[in-house]
Amino acid sequence: MSEDALVNGVDKPTQVIGRVHRQLLTEFQPAIKNVSLSSVHLNKALE
Repeated sequence: MSEDALVNGVDKPTQVIGRVHRQLLTEFQPAIKNVSLSSVHLNKALE
């Protein structure tokens, strides 16, 4: 087997990172929105 075939059979690191990154984004997007909303409320309360 050539090296190319081996490399293509396994996900490249960038593909793995991209997939993990998308998963993290979908999981944490709501939390991030909540945090940014509450920080906006905090800022208004502190003004």
